[in-house]
Amino acid sequence: MSEADGGAIAFVPFCPSDLGGLRLQGAEAYLQPVVEGGAGHHLAVPGLAWSGMIDGRVVGCAGVWPIWEGRASTWALFGEIPKPQWLRLHRHVLRVLERAHGLGYWRIEAAVDAGFAPGRRWVSALGFVNETPEAMAGYGPTGRDFLLYARIDVARLAASRVEGAAA
Repeated sequence: MSEADGGAIAFVPFCPSDLGGLRLQGAEAYLQPVVEGGAGHHLAVPGLAWSGMIDGRVVGCAGVWPIWEGRASTWALFGEIPKPQWLRLHRHVLRVLERAHGLGYWRIEAAVDAGFAPGRRWVSALGFVNETPEAMAGYGPTGRDFLLYARIDVARLAASRVEGAAA
């Protein structure tokens, strides 16, 4: 990595206090008061929540948290991350999503700000499919509209349906 890149991103288990050091990127800056309000304790799911660090500085936090058996939701908050680090981050997120599927979550959801095109493109690249042709009005913490995406592990879903039918 060159100095211009700011060093390589490292991934560590998420700790709610990491949110205190996170300065959100421009597109998510409107969420800064929510982050500073201590919203992170319920997000600390071992093995599924992580923080990204560059040179000892928190540049992102994200994870998967359970809703109920077979269904989970994602969350992600990012600061400024050098472009050369996004491929590494993308691959890490794919590994976490696969880990969540491996733990039995056949459906993983992502709610994305309808006005944030890069976020919509990224979740699509992660294998999520938009399930809301029209935005969910007022879904976000500040009243913004969001779209709901889902990533389905079809094999695990089919297996759960067979098990459920046998019960």
